[in-house]
Amino acid sequence: MSDCWKYFKKAENKLHVICSLCKCKLKYTNGTSNMWNHLKNRHIAAKSGKLSQHSIQKKPLSDAASSQPGPSHFHSQEIDVAGHCLSESESSHISLASETEFIETNNDLTSISLCESTSTSSSVTQIDQIFLPKGTALKKQETTTNAIVNMIIKDMLPLSFVEGVGFIEFIKKTIPSYKIPCRNTIKNRISVIYDVEKQKIISEVGKFDWVSLTTDCWSSRNNESYITVTMYAISAEWKHVNYTLTTEVMEDRHTGENLRRKMEEIISTWNLSGKVCAVVHDNAVNIVSAIK
Repeated sequence: MSDCWKYFKKAENKLHVICSLCKCKLKYTNGTSNMWNHLKNRHIAAKSGKLSQHSIQKKPLSDAASSQPGPSHFHSQEIDVAGHCLSESESSHISLASETEFIETNNDLTSISLCESTSTSSSVTQIDQIFLPKGTALKKQETTTNAIVNMIIKDMLPLSFVEGVGFIEFIKKTIPSYKIPCRNTIKNRISVIYDVEKQKIISEVGKFDWVSLTTDCWSSRNNESYITVTMYAISAEWKHVNYTLTTEVMEDRHTGENLRRKMEEIISTWNLSGKVCAVVHDNAVNIVSAIK
């Protein structure tokens, strides 16, 4: 007897067989190709031999659930040779399954539930997930998060972007299984990327004998004081190179001495000591005093 009979049994009319995994009904014509096609299209693990009869377990209904009104069973429907569901008019009749079934697989397969409860107006049994190796969902989660982080960096979006109503709705529509990270997670990811890119730039500027800087101090709308420093150089291939080295808070007053110390700190951090040949700035008295 073919192995596929592990997952099927004949219907009372002998003209159909019923899948023991999802309760779908197939036409039976004294051959097993129809059943194998169903296993291949709907139950990948069963087709490859990763499921056995013992891996199918039924979850009993609780007394509380069985005492509640409403539909206590789930629908199954007839499918054709290719494993696709037929319409209600094409199906001879609809059989009912009395319990929710769970398929628990061994060999690193995820556990999924089949025959989800449907509304009384629907007779379609849907499988919410397919059999996937463990780690695939985590890999997709990580890949999506990294893509969001890169988008925020490249488009200079605020960290609160991941908390926006529109973004959350977009993710729910396109990737329902994705868990949106909080802004702190995004912040930590960006910090890691910043450290990596900073070391790359430090290594790159180490190749230059001379560089020039531009600097300016400015205030945000919240009256927070900032200083920005940009570096310019010519590479060995005579290509123009520039980097925005830093934009950081100036906690001290913008006196000439404080600005001088801050500039020296930035130059040292980026290993530019002894390489600065010029600094471009405005004519404010404090910055002029600092550069001298």
